[in-house]
Amino acid sequence: MDIIELDEKLKQLNDIEKETYNLYNTKINTNLDIKLKEHFSNKVKNNLWIINNKKLMNESEDIAIHKHDRFIKFDKHKHDY
Repeated sequence: MDIIELDEKLKQLNDIEKETYNLYNTKINTNLDIKLKEHFSNKVKNNLWIINNKKLMNESEDIAIHKHDRFIKFDKHKHDY
């Protein structure tokens, strides 16, 4: 893969980015934050949302690397892993 192919691949929107982009561009987005955070988290504690490892990693993985999804504002948060 050369630099141009890599650049094109990284610019493609993944499923959550497409969904997020669509949510931001709809007139009715009252539950936008809730919908986005549900993709990464199962709970909120002390006004912090807790990113859940089961939503990001396979059970067999000890470590995972993910590209940060665009269009999502990651407020102050914690991880459960």
